Formats: sequence, C-alpha cells, structure tokens
Amino acid sequence: MKQTILKACCIAMAAASLLACKKQGGEEIVGDITKLTDLEFANCDAIYYEDEDFGNYYLTCYNGTTDEEGYFQGDAEVLVLDIYASKSSGALFLPVGTYKVVRESRIAKGTCLEGFELTMEEYLKMYEDMGFEIDYSEFTKEELAGGSGQIVGSEVYFQTYEGKDSEGEDSYTYDDFLFTEESGTSVRISKSGTTYTITVNAVVDGKDFIFTYKGAIDVQDGREEEGGEGGEGGGDVPSDRSQYQVYDFAGYTQGELDYNGVYDGVTSWTIYLGDNNINLETLEGNGKLLILDFETSKAGKTDIPTGKYLYETGDYALVGYYEYNDYAFGTMYYDGDDLLLGATDGNVSVSKSGSNYSFGIELYDDDYGTAYKANISLPLKYVDYSTSSVAQMPMSSRRAIVGGKNAKAAKPARKPAAAPAPALRRSIRK
Repeated sequence: MKQTILKACCIAMAAASLLACKKQGGEEIVGDITKLTDLEFANCDAIYYEDEDFGNYYLTCYNGTTDEEGYFQGDAEVLVLDIYASKSSGALFLPVGTYKVVRESRIAKGTCLEGFELTMEEYLKMYEDMGFEIDYSEFTKEELAGGSGQIVGSEVYFQTYEGKDSEGEDSYTYDDFLFTEESGTSVRISKSGTTYTITVNAVVDGKDFIFTYKGAIDVQDGREEEGGEGGEGGGDVPSDRSQYQVYDFAGYTQGELDYNGVYDGVTSWTIYLGDNNINLETLEGNGKLLILDFETSKAGKTDIPTGKYLYETGDYALVGYYEYNDYAFGTMYYDGDDLLLGATDGNVSVSKSGSNYSFGIELYDDDYGTAYKANISLPLKYVDYSTSSVAQMPMSSRRAIVGGKNAKAAKPARKPAAAPAPALRRSIRK
C-alpha cells in the first residue's frame, strides 16, 4: 500500500481563502483564470514512493523560495505532477516518456494522477490513515466540511502573500488550476546527460498552455519515510500464487448487468452476481457476492461487449479493487460481510449465447494471498444507471455509496490519494 507521508510536526488550519470551484471546458478551475499563462520553472524536486503495483514519482517544479521545513515563502508559482511508472530496481531517476493524466480509478504505469479537492475532514483522515494523530477538536464542523484548498494530485497553482493576519501570522491566497483526465493534459519527460526536460501540455478553459522545466533533478527516496503500521495484507502472503487460497464458488442464482454510461470515451459496466442469500438491490445478505467492474472503449449500451478483459489495461479493461472513505470500489468477492478478495490482477472472459452470459474468471489478490477461479453462466437483469442521480460517481461503487456494502476495515485501501510533498503543504500551517 502506498503510504506517502509528510515531515510535519503539527497540523493546523491555514489562513488561505480560495475562489469557488467551477467547471470550464472539462477543466476544474479554482481561482482566477486570467492569471494563468505559459510558465517556465527554475527549480524541480522529486520524491520516489512505491507500492505493490507501481513506482510513484511526486514532482514539484516551482518559482519561489522555501524555508527549512519545505514551506513556500512569499509569492510562488508551483507545478505539481503525481506520476506512476514501473518500480525502480536500482538508482533513482525519472523514467522518460509521455504520461497521460487520468482519474484515480484508472491509474496505471505511464499515467499521471489528476488533481482533485478533498474536504478538510477527508484530508486529515488521509494523514490519520498514514499513522498521524489528528486532534479533530481543533477544527469546527464548518472547517471540517469545507474544501479549504485541500487539493491532491496534479495541478498548477499560484501562492500570493497577503501580509500578516490579525494574529501576526503570514497570510496567503491561492489560485489553483487542476489537471483532469477530461482536459486531455499530458506530461512529457526527456533526458540528455544529467539534464531533464519536462513539458506539460495543458488545456484550461479551452486555451492551450505549456509548462516547462529544464535542468537537473535529484530524486529523493521516500520509501523509508512511509508511515502507518507498515506492510499490507492479511499476514504472510505466499510468494508463489500456486499457494494462494483459491475460491471457486460458481452457484450464483441471480445476476445484474449495470450500464453506467460513457465517460471520456470509455463505457463503464458493472456486473453483480449473488446466490439466494444476497439482495442485489442493497448488496446485503449472508451469501456469496461477486462484483466485476469493466471499462471498455467499445461501443454498446444494452449488452456489454464480449471479449477478454485484462487487468486495468487495453480496450477491454478489468477495474481492480481499491477503497475510498471506507467504501469498496472495483472487482471483489464477498462471503457475507467478509471481503475474501479484492482484485489486484487477473482477467475475465465475457461471452453470450441467447439470454445467458458466460464468464471465465481468474482473479488474484496479491495483498492477501487469495485467488478466485470459476466458469459461470446465467442470465443477467439489465439496468441503465447512466441517467441516475449518482451517475457521476465512480461506477464500481455506486451501490456502496447509495447504501450498500461498506468495506469498513476488511482490508486497507490500496490506492489512497497521493500525499503532498513537504513543499506543497501550502494549506497547512506550522
């Protein structure tokens, strides 16, 4: 599990005010769009983190100065890039290539996590999950419920010094411009000798912008700073999948095929399979429940395209398991309230004959040493969720969010939002 961490001694509310979020041209804008222009950055730092699946490079390019603890001082222009690539097997360096900005559920090697805003409570909980002790009594209900500029992921932002506040503390305002998958923003990294060139082609409010950095980059190793209890999974996990606990239940008596709609050219489908002891409307019960989550670039609305869906890759993608705010997302297998498998790898073949769908399933949970292998055939009830009031929520967890199954502490989140590097703590005050 990726557990990036700040070198912070205490957390308190910053005296920062942000303009309200608005959607323009597929880009979420927080701040004054008239301030944005092409930017060249003079400095760039990088920290390398790692989880079971990826190497994560957290880049901070900036114009400005920082204090000894990594806080920006005075006015600053900052570019934040949260890049995912292959894990490093030796000396740390930035992998060259082009990285497409994607939403959190589509993170894969060769991608960059889009920027998004959390409430203060969500933001603090992220650090609490990493092992920090948070005193929530220091915050009012309004502060906890507000966004307050708690942004994670990739963005460009401006810090403006506003002088001393009534308590004699430095006061700042911020204008943030978040990179989203909808914007089509891409990041290119090249290298010649010891010199890196980073080029970000971004679209904001229908206008093209270019953000660049050219120079050396010292990649720091953040793996030894990872917090929390350390490790992941349910104890000793066998290194050989042939030793995994295998589940092969295939006696499902009911199934549902949910069409979730098309988002950014990708069609989302979720399939729910349950035995007689599961209520598929609420996902409650003491029986067996299998949830398969798919994304495909192939067209179709009433029938999921047939083919072999591979784990988080290609035109036929099987969405892996992850959690957010204690709710389960993606592909998973339950027995009652016990989450026996959250997919970290695998594939599912989908075919149809008459009214019956057939599935050839091979799933693995490398965090907990379990596998699910079965061949299943049954008819599915079709439901169109594309026009529902929750259609914009991540598809695989719609039922959980609406009032279904809460993963609770069954297993830790595999892919929490990336924590800001020390220089990015502009919404936290010492």
